[in-house]
Amino acid sequence: MMDDDDLYDGLAVITAGEFTVESRVRLIGFFNPLDGKFHWQGTIYAKPEGGELKGGTHVTIAVGETSAQGRITEQTPWGHFSVAGVGAPPYPLAEIELDVAN
Repeated sequence: MMDDDDLYDGLAVITAGEFTVESRVRLIGFFNPLDGKFHWQGTIYAKPEGGELKGGTHVTIAVGETSAQGRITEQTPWGHFSVAGVGAPPYPLAEIELDVAN
């Protein structure tokens, strides 16, 4: 189950090649036990006019000092962009404490 600790909704810097834009993003991620990797996905709300972002474009998303590589998966009917990535997300994760039984 995901909660608000798994969600980032705020500003990020999106870079694709020479193109850079600051935009609101809404990103969420989860650990997939089937492949053992962290998967994240979400929406980029920027609407660049020059076609710099499109399906299949590789992007770097940075939130403060944290960044990650992702890929634009599609442009939504509202002109926003869906993005997905695997590995550490471009936003800081809340620290958790684990109790391991012996």
